[in-house]
Amino acid sequence: MKKSKQNMSSDSTFSGSSLPFQSLQANELRQLYAFGTRPTRKDRIVLLRGNYVAGHISCKIRKEARANNKVQFHALRNVIEFPLELVFEIFVYLHPIDLYNLMRSSKELRSLLLSRESSPIWREVFQQHPSVPPCPSHISFPKWVSILFGPATCDKCGYPEAMMDFVFLDRLCNFCMVKKLFVLFQALHLIDPIWQAYHRLYAHRDSLIVFCKVKGIYEPEFGQLLKTTYRRNAMHYPSARDSSRQMIYSRHEVNEVAEICSAFLSAVERSEPNAQQNYEEYKVQTVNSVRDAMKRAIACNTWAVSICSEINREYDNLVEQWKERLQILGHNPIDLATLNIRTILQHRHIRTFSKTAFKRSLPAIQKMLSYVTSKRLAVERFNRRWKRQREVQDFYRTHRESLEFLSKGYHPPVDHIYRIKEISDWIDSDLGLEFPPDAKEHFQHYIDKYRAYRRSQVSRLMRGEYPSLDFEENPLRLATTVFECPLHKITETEEGQPPTVLVGWYGFDDHFQCIVPENPGFQLEDVDLELSFNYNPAGSKTMKHLLGVVGLDPSTASPERLNSLRVRFLCIFAECREHPRLEKGRPAMTLKECVSHAARNLDHTPEYFQVLSKEATNSAIFHEGFPPEQLRHLFPWHCRHCIFVRSGHRQLAIDHVKEMHSIDYPIEDQDYIFLRWGSCSERKPFRLHLNPPGNYRCNHCHDNRKLRLWTHRQIVSHLRDKHSILQQLVPNTDWVQISLFKEDRLLGLLHPANTNSEGGIEQSVEI
Repeated sequence: MKKSKQNMSSDSTFSGSSLPFQSLQANELRQLYAFGTRPTRKDRIVLLRGNYVAGHISCKIRKEARANNKVQFHALRNVIEFPLELVFEIFVYLHPIDLYNLMRSSKELRSLLLSRESSPIWREVFQQHPSVPPCPSHISFPKWVSILFGPATCDKCGYPEAMMDFVFLDRLCNFCMVKKLFVLFQALHLIDPIWQAYHRLYAHRDSLIVFCKVKGIYEPEFGQLLKTTYRRNAMHYPSARDSSRQMIYSRHEVNEVAEICSAFLSAVERSEPNAQQNYEEYKVQTVNSVRDAMKRAIACNTWAVSICSEINREYDNLVEQWKERLQILGHNPIDLATLNIRTILQHRHIRTFSKTAFKRSLPAIQKMLSYVTSKRLAVERFNRRWKRQREVQDFYRTHRESLEFLSKGYHPPVDHIYRIKEISDWIDSDLGLEFPPDAKEHFQHYIDKYRAYRRSQVSRLMRGEYPSLDFEENPLRLATTVFECPLHKITETEEGQPPTVLVGWYGFDDHFQCIVPENPGFQLEDVDLELSFNYNPAGSKTMKHLLGVVGLDPSTASPERLNSLRVRFLCIFAECREHPRLEKGRPAMTLKECVSHAARNLDHTPEYFQVLSKEATNSAIFHEGFPPEQLRHLFPWHCRHCIFVRSGHRQLAIDHVKEMHSIDYPIEDQDYIFLRWGSCSERKPFRLHLNPPGNYRCNHCHDNRKLRLWTHRQIVSHLRDKHSILQQLVPNTDWVQISLFKEDRLLGLLHPANTNSEGGIEQSVEI
């Protein structure tokens, strides 16, 4: 037993596990030999694998043989025993790829086909198959068929994805192509980094000249001595549309031709006998050889591309065959066209149609088709629903136009019409039903109910405040009727948002749909007290006071009049919670914004809202017309010396004036001008500085810029930087000070320490 164990241990020293590289994976072994790592071929969905040209031809010949020959011949070795003349007579009827396969089948056939006596057979076979590229004169027939039909294996690393390059007559994979082939400007990078940016400025032809100069070769015809290709993929061949790409050269050939040309030119410089003649003969021979090689390569590439197109065309026919079979089973042609059947078949490695493959793949395909069908039905349902909603909308518009003119609050929004049961059932139906003939009756019934519910809400809202008024007297026509929506609370309003108090009929109509029950079959008695409008006494009180301030009668002023008022107010409450920091200023507010502000802050009495002076109001409205911060990049600045227009920062226009017009210190409105913003539909909030007061205007600015307001420190800096006024500033000449309020002593409520005994404002910065 011990002896046997020793023998076993001695044998294990020579087992496979002790051999070098035994435990290495394929990618690790490739890294060891400096070959690039690649994904496995199984991980990729590729239709063309291996030498697909040879495979397609062999498959085609095999199908023809099965259709014509009924007797199978297996004793291929017995062919050698036939007389040589009879063997050659048989081989004449074969395809070149058949001779290539016979040459690889046995040593006897290989020696026979490689002999000189077989040359007439090769020549005759190629003549009988003109579609195959003919053999060049300097290449033997066996080598040529090996070039055409040999395995697609890289000559350098053995990777099985490398078709023959008919220009350089070698097989290189994508990784090895990068090492051997290169675009010409890549060689310039290797020679001298100064040429790294040269190829971006000059054409490819100039790059050849530069390459020759760097190499010390002054040969303008150097490009004609090199073979070029446009092929960038090891498994595909270039077509006619690829000729616009950059040409690719062989690194070895470029260096070899450069050395030969350099040797010839050196001999010419040394005035050796017949040096110039020998050089010209070399160029003529090389140019002719390159021309023949390129012509042959183009013909071979065209042949390979045609076979590749035929393979794709046959696979497209296979895909159509699968689609027809699936369509017979009841699947929608639109779903079959949407689903990529080709990719599915390639992923499952299906090359032919068979019942077995169809049954095996049918469950997976049907699962994908069900998803595609559900998406299609969803899109069709959405489009059908949208189309029917448009029909309802058009019909509803026509119905409203046929009625007498009423306010928009009388008619419910079209979204409420969509919820009517009969209309909703027709919109959501998957059947091709026609428009309900009694739709007008359903519309009118819902409109009547909508109007009655609206009347009851208004009566309930106003009954507590105006008990002596009847609804018919229309109290909501007055601007003093202020209330709030239950879904849009005034206390939840953020700064900068539109006012949320509702004023008069317009506010009531805009938010009435917030309280209407979503169910079209609601009853008038079903009133949700939590979803009802609430009268706002504080807002109404503030509205009455401010209307009197601007000279309007609170008993007759309508809400429509508020939108046309060119007036701004300021909250002067010293401890305002919404605007606690006076150094940032207080926002200039419209009348509605003041009412909303008072409704949110009940400690603000109406007297704390003071109207701005006419000059301050005009300046505030001017600042409100500026674009918001997110649109500042659209500012148009103009050069006043040329037609220069730039959309961007002001500094771009200044740089333009300095560089193009040689003005060291450009002045705004004199050398460059700003085109005032005029396409912003929303008001931009404007804060008025109060401490120190921002009530200064510049008298030197352009007319459309004079309304800007500055603090005293800002106006001094502005006059110095923009208008280059460095001397003593003169009031009412360089700048003018306006009144912010009708009575300036109101500022004392904000900062009484800064007021003097006369009620004026003390200067915080001296000129």
